[in-house]
Amino acid sequence: QVYGFQTGKESLEFVEANRVDVAFLDVELFGESGIDLAGKLSAVNPTINVIFLTGHSEYTFDALQMHCSGYLLKPLTPEKVLHEMSHLRFPIQG
Repeated sequence: QVYGFQTGKESLEFVEANRVDVAFLDVELFGESGIDLAGKLSAVNPTINVIFLTGHSEYTFDALQMHCSGYLLKPLTPEKVLHEMSHLRFPIQG
């Protein structure tokens, strides 16, 4: 199942109440850093796989420092997303 959120707060509340295997985030969100949000999501769910989808290569080091599961530069393709999904840091538990 796939869910979308308008704010980081909404996504954090969802992760607090639900099991989430993978979160796709941009590094630049409206009024918030995607890197910071990823840290908050990981604090709530230590085995969440965070994959960044972004047009900003300058944040790659920050994303890798937080041990994200992937970093995809736009433009995205289904093949790129599937490749990252097949190399998740934390395997999805059935």
